[in-house]
Amino acid sequence: MQGLAPSVITNQYLKASEIWRSLLDRGNNLAVLFFPYTDRIRRIDQFIEEERQYKEKTYHRVFIQLDPTIIDIEEKNDLLDVLVNNLLTQNVIAKKEPFDVVIKNLASKKTQIVVILLMGDTILQPNYRFFLFALYEILHAYNPFVVSLGCFETDITHPQYTSLFRQYPQFLHSIVYYPLYGRKDTEVFIKYLASKWNYPIQKKEIDHIIDVCGGKWWFIKDAVKQLSITKNWSEDSDDMTYRKNMVIEALLPSERSVLLKLITGRKTYSLEEKHSLEHLMKLNVISENNKLTVPLLRKSLLASINSNHSLTYENNMVYLNQVPIGKFFSRKEIRALKTLVAKPGLLISREDLAKAIWPIDTEANYSNWAIDQIIARVRKRLPEFDISPTSIKSIRGKGYMYIQL
Repeated sequence: MQGLAPSVITNQYLKASEIWRSLLDRGNNLAVLFFPYTDRIRRIDQFIEEERQYKEKTYHRVFIQLDPTIIDIEEKNDLLDVLVNNLLTQNVIAKKEPFDVVIKNLASKKTQIVVILLMGDTILQPNYRFFLFALYEILHAYNPFVVSLGCFETDITHPQYTSLFRQYPQFLHSIVYYPLYGRKDTEVFIKYLASKWNYPIQKKEIDHIIDVCGGKWWFIKDAVKQLSITKNWSEDSDDMTYRKNMVIEALLPSERSVLLKLITGRKTYSLEEKHSLEHLMKLNVISENNKLTVPLLRKSLLASINSNHSLTYENNMVYLNQVPIGKFFSRKEIRALKTLVAKPGLLISREDLAKAIWPIDTEANYSNWAIDQIIARVRKRLPEFDISPTSIKSIRGKGYMYIQL
């Protein structure tokens, strides 16, 4: 473990740590589900440090962190050797003995080994099935004196992993969620960072950061850092764009699609999307009223689906790769866009555009200037979807044309 650096104590963590402790006391293997790129390492370090000082103990706990990527495991005995060597290194045992003897001695002292998998997602990969099977056998044979605490950023309850964990149910004794932080905890974190970097942050800056970043502390940290250096921050900075893209790439397909549907107003979900909707609500990524709690992700989510960067028209709606985008435009703007996208590559006269934009009293509202202003606003919005504004081409004196670039 890295050791506990000065950190922020949150109400959310205090509640979570009590649950973790209670479940481990019962001999349960614990799977903690985090949203991608959450502060799981810091929280686990914090929990281990507190356990060393906790007085009302059911067990004295020894924590052993395992990384399947750096240890060669082909069978259970290989992993037992790793555990014994770790116990020797930590001076928990004085000499190397068979694991059955070690466990018998530790059990007599009410000592529990907690195997920590900080990068729990690794065991989902086929390359580490030997490790997974070996750990499963150990957990099954030596419970409650050997238990696991796995941290996952992938939804291991997702239907695509059903067949895997049907073979290894031991890992799913207790599944608990560590959601994105609430507003009060996030305010505490922002003030902590501002103090750390000696920046006199204002209340309006705090509110703006939370309104945009939600409880995603990985984004919060970059925003406050930008403020402390430049006195301003942008969600489109290189660092922030990198972070957003990393988070989105880590999502399962059904998670990404359900977020896109929420953003674009679609309300029909597949069975997998319904599962992901519930999962993301438990992680506080989606609110109880079905809103994205991290608005910062909106633009990058929309851009992530732009495989061909073109718009299509169907059933009186404009789609970007099967996702409707009409709600992001005003009524007049979407009428103009529908008219153009419905006939790609064909000239649409100003008169036809006017009839579409103002279906009632066309002549009373119609002017070349008004049409040009509406088209200008549509062009200005297109880059939000990673579409070039030049895809709407002006034909001087005649009208406009939509071109699939």
